[in-house]
Amino acid sequence: MIVLGYLQIGDGKKAEYVISNLGKKINKNAKETSQIILDQIIDKIYINIKQILDKINSRPIYTIKELLSDKKVIPESINIIGGPAKILAPMIEKKFNLPCNYPKDYDVANAIGSALAKATTKITLNIDTNLKKMNIPELNIYEAISGDYTLDEAKNYALELLAKEGLEMGLNESDIESEIIEESSFNMVEGFFTKGKIIRVIAQIKPGLIESFRGDISES
Repeated sequence: MIVLGYLQIGDGKKAEYVISNLGKKINKNAKETSQIILDQIIDKIYINIKQILDKINSRPIYTIKELLSDKKVIPESINIIGGPAKILAPMIEKKFNLPCNYPKDYDVANAIGSALAKATTKITLNIDTNLKKMNIPELNIYEAISGDYTLDEAKNYALELLAKEGLEMGLNESDIESEIIEESSFNMVEGFFTKGKIIRVIAQIKPGLIESFRGDISES
């Protein structure tokens, strides 16, 4: 970005020197090499986001309600932050064919967010009472359960595990606010008979500000 004139920071001569040497390996000058690098960055952003969306939208459907609601994540705009946000915004906008926005203080937003935001995580409990099995992929937990395991038990277990996970992540107890964000339980029918239940619970440590900073911000 420095070589292409998008940024006026650091040592321009050193940037030119490094990119020129890199360009010699592919028979390109410094500007051409810089543009190739920048194009590849945009391509990688595009591919990674597409992979994330494909993963989200290919989640298995467990209920008729989910099937009928046709749950799909379809972005309508992109918001970016970080030092090069202003430079990358028009390139990303063109690549995705979507509006790309950045806030006023885009260059320090990452630093502020890292300083104030508490760590968060999410876990998914998948239970088949017919097979008497439970799995929680995020924690690599695979356990045997009783055939009469209930949705309430699953929710309580998820919150208990999240509390432990939060402490291991370095959070204070006061900053661990767990919540159930998705739950479902339905009977499995084989022939004319009920044959166990499929239970699914998704729980997370609620995102937010670290408690000590939250007080300072509200006072100011």
